[in-house]
Amino acid sequence: MIAFVLCVVGFIEGILFTFFCFELVQEQFESIGDNQTYVDDMKETFGRPQALIDNMFQALGNDWVWWLIPTTPELDVNLFEKLYTIKQLKKMREFEEDEYDPQKKGLGEFKRKASLEKKIMMGLIVTNIILWFSYVRFEVQTKLIQ
Repeated sequence: MIAFVLCVVGFIEGILFTFFCFELVQEQFESIGDNQTYVDDMKETFGRPQALIDNMFQALGNDWVWWLIPTTPELDVNLFEKLYTIKQLKKMREFEEDEYDPQKKGLGEFKRKASLEKKIMMGLIVTNIILWFSYVRFEVQTKLIQ
């Protein structure tokens, strides 16, 4: 009986955790879709409106293969993007970006770090695959010898 009660409690806890995670993911997608950080939301300012996929590339990096793997993204984004209020967005048709960092000096360090992290991650993945195949081969040979 106590096992059944604990299973029900665990199930309810899992449902609550799922709702909590869904809310967090939904909030992140809204922020990316609106091109707006939490601080910008509090100030009621927005970045330049773009398509969701363009905002995803700006937020998560140009290398979409690595989006779900926790590495530093390679970003090509203006960190000094001009922000607009809702009134300004309704009046404007075209958006002019000021280039505060035309040589992109600030992004070079981030790109080097991102590239290094991805090389290390690929090395770890390849090493783990080789070790796994070696282990499986050893186990198969051990079973065949016996």
